Amino acid sequence: MAANSTNNKALSASTVTSRKIFVPWFCIFVGQKILTFTTMSTTQSPIVYAPGIGPDRAALLAEEFGIRTMAQFMEHYPFRYVDKSQFHTIRTLNAHSGDVQIKGQITKIEELGAPRQRRLVATFTDGEGFIELVWFKGAKWVRKSLKLNTPMVVYGKVNDFNGKKSLPHPELYAPTDAEESAVEPVYSTTEKLTKRGLNSKGIAKVMKAVLKAELAQVEEPFSEAFRTKNQLVSKVQALTWIHFPPSAKHLEAAKNRIKFEEFFFLQLTQQRNKLRQKTAIKGYTFEEVGAVFLSFYNHHLPFELTNAQKRVVKEIRGDVRTGAQMNRL
Repeated sequence: MAANSTNNKALSASTVTSRKIFVPWFCIFVGQKILTFTTMSTTQSPIVYAPGIGPDRAALLAEEFGIRTMAQFMEHYPFRYVDKSQFHTIRTLNAHSGDVQIKGQITKIEELGAPRQRRLVATFTDGEGFIELVWFKGAKWVRKSLKLNTPMVVYGKVNDFNGKKSLPHPELYAPTDAEESAVEPVYSTTEKLTKRGLNSKGIAKVMKAVLKAELAQVEEPFSEAFRTKNQLVSKVQALTWIHFPPSAKHLEAAKNRIKFEEFFFLQLTQQRNKLRQKTAIKGYTFEEVGAVFLSFYNHHLPFELTNAQKRVVKEIRGDVRTGAQMNRL
C-alpha cells in the first residue's frame, strides 16, 4: 500500500466518505473536523436467516468459526483456489497429470466386481481417447445422475493402475457450469460442518446465495475519487471476486482491495490512539528543570553528549512540559 494513502495528513472529508451509525465504528480528529469511519460497513443480519443455513447449521458456524452474521460469513474467505480454466485431452494424460478437466460424454455405464466389492464404472470419451470414471461408494445414487451421450465436463485426479488410466470419484457438471467457475474457491471447514453438508462446496453454494441477497446492503467506506487514486475496486466487486473470481486478474484486484482496507483502518486506529494520547490523556507537567538535574548535567556527567543525544534530551524536556505521554526506549 502506498505510504501516502495511510498518511493522516492526506485525509479529508472529500477523500473518505463519512458514515453515521455503524458498529463497530470510531472517529478521528483532524484539525477541527471529525471524520467517522467503519471497519465493517455491511449488514449485521444473523446468519441463521441465510438460505440453506437454519438454526442447526447457524449454531455450528458460531461454534466452529465464530460466524454469527451475514457480514462475518462473507468475510470467510477461501484459503485457496482451483484453476478450472484449462481443459485436457485424454490421449495426453499420464500417471503424473494430477488433477485434470476434460470435456466429453459417457458412452457406457456398468457395475463390476463381487457383490461386496461392487464398483460403478462409466466409460468417458472426448473424441480422442477413452478413460474410465470409477465410483467405489454411492454407486446407486451416482448411477441415477449419469446420462449417456450427453455433453459434460469431468474433473478429478488421474489414477494409473497397470497402465490403465481412470478418474476415481470425479466431479461432473455441465459445460456451462464449467465456464462460470473457471477459478473455484476452496473454503476451510471442519468435520462437524462437513457432516451437516457444509463442506467446501456446500459453503460455496450458501455463499452465492448470501452474496446475491446481501451485496446491496454493503456500504462503501471509500469515495470513488479515493479508489481511483489508489487503483482500488469497489467493496462490492472485491467481495464478489474474492469468492468467485472470473479470472486470476480479478482475484488479485479483490485481494489488493481487501488488504488495502484492512491496513488502512489498522493504521487509522493507530493514528486515533496517538492523537488521543496527546489530547485526552494528560500527565504531570514539569514547568522547570530541577537544580539536581542541572548540576548533574553541567558538572558531573563524565562524558560529552553527542549532538543526537543533546537533541533527544531537548525533545524530552519539551515533552515533560506538555504533560503528554511519551513513547521512548
